[in-house]
Amino acid sequence: MATLLAEGLKDLPDVRISYPVQANAVFVELPAAAVRRLHEQFHFYDWDIGRGQVRWMTSFDTTAEDVIRLIEATRTSVA
Repeated sequence: MATLLAEGLKDLPDVRISYPVQANAVFVELPAAAVRRLHEQFHFYDWDIGRGQVRWMTSFDTTAEDVIRLIEATRTSVA
């Protein structure tokens, strides 16, 4: 699911995948306003605030629908 998430985010404007996905974490750099908007809908960790970097984690029970919801919310937040 982490790979699906990264793939869905990679072409969004103002979104940068910080590191290759190797397990269940996706590190993403976003504009500060987008991070604030996404925090209203999702719980996640601000990894490096100065870079606008957040850490999104998937798990054994993360569904494709969960991932698509986050991708679409991110798309809306950076638009």
